[in-house]
Amino acid sequence: MARFFSAFILPLIALALAVSAFSLSQDPTALDLRGRHYASWLGVGGDWRTVELRTGRNEVESRAPRPRLRILFRNGDTYRLEFYYRLGGDAPADVLIQGKKAGVLPPGKGKQRARFTTPRLAPLQNLEVAFRVPEGARLVMDKVRFSNHFFRISSFFLIKPAGGARGKGGAAEVAVFAAGMFLLFALYLIVLRRRGIFPAAARAPFWVPAAAAAALLAVPLFLPAEFHIRPGFLNFLFWGMTAVSMAAALASRASTLRFRGWAGRGAAALAGIVVSLLIVEGILRVVDSPFTQPKLRGYTAYSPRYGWVNRPGVSGWQVGLGFHVRINRYGHRGPEMAIEKKEGVIRILGLGDSFTFGWGVEEGETFLAVMADALRRAGHRVEVFNAGVPGWGITHSLEYLIRDGVRFRPDLAVMTLFTDDFFVSTIEQILKSPAARQNQEEDRKFRRQKKDWVRSLRLNNIWFNYIRKILLAESYKRRNPFANFEKEREVSKRNFDRDPALVRAFSEKLGEWKKERDRLGVPVILSYIPFGGALHHPGYQGEARLLKRLSREMGLPYLDVLSMFEKEKDPRTLYFHPVDNHATKKAHRLIGEALARIALERSLLKKPGLSAR
Repeated sequence: MARFFSAFILPLIALALAVSAFSLSQDPTALDLRGRHYASWLGVGGDWRTVELRTGRNEVESRAPRPRLRILFRNGDTYRLEFYYRLGGDAPADVLIQGKKAGVLPPGKGKQRARFTTPRLAPLQNLEVAFRVPEGARLVMDKVRFSNHFFRISSFFLIKPAGGARGKGGAAEVAVFAAGMFLLFALYLIVLRRRGIFPAAARAPFWVPAAAAAALLAVPLFLPAEFHIRPGFLNFLFWGMTAVSMAAALASRASTLRFRGWAGRGAAALAGIVVSLLIVEGILRVVDSPFTQPKLRGYTAYSPRYGWVNRPGVSGWQVGLGFHVRINRYGHRGPEMAIEKKEGVIRILGLGDSFTFGWGVEEGETFLAVMADALRRAGHRVEVFNAGVPGWGITHSLEYLIRDGVRFRPDLAVMTLFTDDFFVSTIEQILKSPAARQNQEEDRKFRRQKKDWVRSLRLNNIWFNYIRKILLAESYKRRNPFANFEKEREVSKRNFDRDPALVRAFSEKLGEWKKERDRLGVPVILSYIPFGGALHHPGYQGEARLLKRLSREMGLPYLDVLSMFEKEKDPRTLYFHPVDNHATKKAHRLIGEALARIALERSLLKKPGLSAR
């Protein structure tokens, strides 16, 4: 009876616990979220004032007895907050999250750090954090780090605070796991026992992974945490443990099996696999397809002139949307180009942000490339310099045209704006902005990174560029705070053109563009790419109305992209929603062809280009 219990009943109990652990732990959309915000981004109203430090960063100091921070997260996951602060005096400051006391910030000399767990949030809901500062004390906030996990293995295995957002698990994965474990148990009992292996070893390939899976159930009982594991990764773990335990069981009775013959055949098979992989690696290196290039990383670099620029010489795959990027030595997207201009060649300089850069499409599919192809079909010799930089605004682009763009002697400039480009900043403000500081820190990290030989392996890059992209497809949807047109309207400003202060600032900046156009003698075509939620909703088209009016008054050619997009039968095909809110290949084609028509109809290509300066 005892033997029957140990041979059959205990493994069945372990199986039941393992199935329960599998169903409770699986999360098909497990996603690790982490990052940081500087307090200067998050301060509310007049609750804080900026403090300049010797490090060049901007901290904020409390000006109110109950200063607040407002943090906007991209989804409704559970977050852990980590505050970096300095608090004078002897009394602690209370921390209130969503109006409820969550703990205190202890005082002390130098920079302190305190951690808190937030409540669950609805998508795009602001997290309100307030501090009760003791009378006479001084609270200085530096930054806030956030994460949704205690521990992670990539995005496959997460340990989150209890109550973390979870994707709906599938019963099919649990059924497959349970059936597989049952079959393994029966197979191992039959095959291994016939070979004379004692029952405990025969059961090892089953009860070792089953017991390990059951152990997952213990963590939530003793800790305020829970597991979030991709079903595929769970199966990988369990089957991996099965293989290891099976090998251990076989090794326990190696004398009864002919391991020498097995070892020889195994070594030959392993050598064949290695040689095959080397041959495939060599073929991939000869072909040198862009699909086998490393993942894109560190594509922007800090610039003391512009805040940040495209990092010269960088190339790789952006895995989220699946497109290849290469940056030439001048920081332009595309192949290497010569500064010297050949006779009879028309040069077009593209200026703007990630839409000009062509985020999400190949370099030959950007609207600048489409425009150039259309002009070539019309009989012109055209060269395009894509100087678009993700995150740039109207001030960046004007400064670049004046300082560096003139070197390429452009005959035409194309300036494209997006919604956030209408909020004007000076170049001094940009250089002190959190975005510039963040690029400066990331630039230091990039320069400290050692060359990773694994990234040079073409087989590894195929794995990363394809398999990993498939695995993370749902993750990128969850990362996008603007998953559709409706979500975009929820967080966008209405009737921009009715705000006198914003209109005045933008009008003055556009006036500088007209002045520089006249001084440099370079025609400029302006365009505004609307966010998808603005289509067919006049209340969100203030930026388009303003730019259209000002360009007409200043005599600057303007491409009305908004009206063009609204004529499309299905305008949602013009954006990458729900994964991303940038323009698709179809949208770039429409814009590029329209730009070419404006250049030809208005004879903008007949004017002479700049002299070398």
